[in-house]
Amino acid sequence: MAQKPPADKYFRDMPAVHMVFFASAVAMVAVIAWMSWDDYARDWKGYQRHFEKLERALAKEELKAAKARLDGEKIQQLQQDIAAEAGALKKNRVEYEKARAEHRKADADLYRKRTVMAFAKSDLDAGRYQYEEATRHGPNERALKKFEAIEKRHRDAREAFMRQETLVKTLEERVKSFTDRKEQLEKALERAQSEGRILAAKIDKLSPNPLKFLLNAPILDFVAPTSRIRQTVLPDLHDDYNFLMVEKVDRCHTCHLGIEKPSVKDADGNVVKLGYDDDNPNAPYRAQPFRAHPRLDLYAGAGSKHPVEKFGCSTCHAGVGHAVSFMDAGHTPKDGAQEAAWKKKYGYKPLDHNHLSDFLWDYMMYPGDLVEASCLKCHQGVVEIPEARALNAGRRLFEDYGCYGCHKTAGFTELRKPGPPLTHLQEKVSADWVKKWLKNPKRYRPTTRMPRFFDLSNTSSAEDVRRSDAEIAAITAFLYDRARPHTKFDAPPGAGDAKRGKELFETVGCLGCHSMTASNRSANDFGPDLGALGSKIWDRAWLFTWLRDPRRYFPHTKMPSLRLTDEEAGDIAAYLLSLKNAEFDEAPVPAGSVDDVDAILRQFWSAKETSIRMDEKLQEMPEKDKWIAAGEKLIGQYGCFGCHDIAGFEKTNPIGTELSEEGSKDLDKLDFGGLHLAHDRMTWFTQKLTDPRAFDQGKQKDRQDRLRMPNFDFTPDQVHQLVTHIFSMTKDQVRPERRRRLSAREEIVEKGRRLVRDHNCYGCHTVDGHEGGIRAYYQEDPGLAPPILFGQGRKVQEYWLYEFLKHPTTIRPWLKVRMPTFGFSDEEATAVVNYFQALDDVKHVYRPKDFHKPDAQLAAAGRDLFDKLQCMKCHVVGSQAPPGRAAGDLAPDLAMAKQRLNADWLIDWLSDPQKQMPGTRMPAFFAEGRPALPDALGGSAEKQIQALRDHVLSLR
Repeated sequence: MAQKPPADKYFRDMPAVHMVFFASAVAMVAVIAWMSWDDYARDWKGYQRHFEKLERALAKEELKAAKARLDGEKIQQLQQDIAAEAGALKKNRVEYEKARAEHRKADADLYRKRTVMAFAKSDLDAGRYQYEEATRHGPNERALKKFEAIEKRHRDAREAFMRQETLVKTLEERVKSFTDRKEQLEKALERAQSEGRILAAKIDKLSPNPLKFLLNAPILDFVAPTSRIRQTVLPDLHDDYNFLMVEKVDRCHTCHLGIEKPSVKDADGNVVKLGYDDDNPNAPYRAQPFRAHPRLDLYAGAGSKHPVEKFGCSTCHAGVGHAVSFMDAGHTPKDGAQEAAWKKKYGYKPLDHNHLSDFLWDYMMYPGDLVEASCLKCHQGVVEIPEARALNAGRRLFEDYGCYGCHKTAGFTELRKPGPPLTHLQEKVSADWVKKWLKNPKRYRPTTRMPRFFDLSNTSSAEDVRRSDAEIAAITAFLYDRARPHTKFDAPPGAGDAKRGKELFETVGCLGCHSMTASNRSANDFGPDLGALGSKIWDRAWLFTWLRDPRRYFPHTKMPSLRLTDEEAGDIAAYLLSLKNAEFDEAPVPAGSVDDVDAILRQFWSAKETSIRMDEKLQEMPEKDKWIAAGEKLIGQYGCFGCHDIAGFEKTNPIGTELSEEGSKDLDKLDFGGLHLAHDRMTWFTQKLTDPRAFDQGKQKDRQDRLRMPNFDFTPDQVHQLVTHIFSMTKDQVRPERRRRLSAREEIVEKGRRLVRDHNCYGCHTVDGHEGGIRAYYQEDPGLAPPILFGQGRKVQEYWLYEFLKHPTTIRPWLKVRMPTFGFSDEEATAVVNYFQALDDVKHVYRPKDFHKPDAQLAAAGRDLFDKLQCMKCHVVGSQAPPGRAAGDLAPDLAMAKQRLNADWLIDWLSDPQKQMPGTRMPAFFAEGRPALPDALGGSAEKQIQALRDHVLSLR
């Protein structure tokens, strides 16, 4: 018998095939189950579930506190009163229902009468038109009577409506009288219990229930889950996705759920509602990711200047705003302790060359203390950014230490070189001093900003030290060869009195800029410490001339003139030259051999010359020329011309990398060398600023190929401040329309503020929120300190201030400290005047110099007040000074008031001196608007103040 073809049955019944299908199905179900669970178990969902528990617990605590605050007796009394009113209403139910029926009937009648009145009004409008048409060509008695009848019907309908409306209101009040008391009591009870009810509803909403479980369950959570990604879309801000600018999307508050929920305090600072910050004693409420953002009045809060809805989070914090996992967001620990904690809690892995592929973003999140770097994206064109202390300090360090001298940097290209010119070096210091200074500047002056170039981590071997000494000698030889004589210096009169010079140095204002370690005076460091100047300056005539007129030697110096007499300058010079640094004086002078200088030249020539040709050149060259040639090459290599004017290098470009966008530099462009460091920008920059040449470790390089950046010996705080500034220099900028725009007034303030800072007005004066540094030396007698410049824009006349800035004159002869002559240009002096006026929001209205003309009668009455109030017990008037009064207790010379003070300001000053200058010793004669003398000028405080003002402006 023929056998059936087995193929069809074979493939349907084969057990192995069945097993394959079974295994595939099981695998698919397992994968789907794993996928669903993995999605359900994502970190952010766990955070949201945990946050919900915390919120529920917090609400229960609040509910407990709310119940504790409730007045039980009051609640019980309200309930009893409500029950009593309900009983009374039930007892009077018949009357109540009757009143309601009457009110309903009257209300229906009101509706009908309103309708009748409306029709009557329509008839009136139509009748008026008909009457006007009928009388267009003359009087019409019949039309008039008809219109009057219509008008009467409307008037009657209106009066009937108004009577009915009054009746309805009366009946309504009667109905209310039955229930009004009960309704008021119910509202009072509702108010008393509302907080508890709201919290109970919140607890109920936060409590788990089957529906919520289903909505958040795997697969079903696409419908309406309570656990969901929260995001802020910022269409005006963008992220750079490989050259494609995409709208910024931040999802940080998917996990950071308590970011806007701090503890709430009352006016006395007592916590009335616990939140997610340090005021909450329960640790889980203070921990991340639920911790509230600090300073919500300024950052992130809805009512702040930087709300999340407008700025997002990653605009300031950087990192990956659209990520919803800890690692993908690019978190960066601030220190080793935090890194260890993160490894344990989140499985954090530090970024290094082995894990670069694990990260999805080029730029990691800033550690908490670096966030200030982002402020510069929006706050540009200002001297200081409010609340950004580290960034402001870093910008100032960058400028003060002259980093822009070697590194071209946007915003710093117009500044003068930070160091003094070296074109006349031989007239100021000796060659041996220069060599010892180059060897180690801090040996001479520990606070110097001059960095160390030699004997650093990559040049510390004995051979390198010998080579360094030769380089120092070569540089010195070149500088002295190129130095040229200056104009002849003036000889000081006599030997000078060092003791008197010390007194002058400490009183005329030198300490406003300079510190003096020899006298333990270190309040200001704008200029160099002069505690060892005698070890530096060899020519007394040079120092004398410099003190008399600094700009004669260096036209671009920041040092002003104190208008010293020849005798004063000679005494100060004698004092300064007596101050020496014995350790520095005794230090050996670096020297090198001819072989060393030959080796230096060979290394520089080797790229273009053969060894034979180099031998020939060295044999032909005199030894002196070798040192000079080597020095020129070395100055070009080390970039000394970046900070100093040096003949022959006037047009040479800076040697360093441009830093305008250094904060955005790709990691693969940062050479970590053989150092075992975390692979991130902050670590690299920190190391670079701490030990710039450490990255040469383990490398074999010729001397001229090694890293050349000098060591500034920055403190850890300074390093952090500079790193913050470097991170602020980024290509990640916001659109101009989103930046902080300065008003016209603010632009004036910032222009003047820059001049005030650059000329170190803060060194002497308290101005614009900065405490005058020199005032620290006048604690016992503050009256002898430079004046506080508070409200100067309203106080002084702009003409006088302009001339005073250009050509300072003595205002308080008893003060020993002097206002320097800064040599302001017309534009600069005008900018400073405008700055003070803009600070006080003074409107620029033209007024002639003699705008206010004192009234003769008022001035005469003012003189009587002036005498009776004994103003001359404190004030100087011309050549008349109060007898027996200490210099520190004298008040300003009022003979200068007419040419110096604004008449309007004098009114405000006399009315309330403390308001114009807090802390002033000027007595308040007219406190709270009371007259100084009850009988003068009719007892009018206003007239007495005007009289005193006019008398003061009449003084000569």
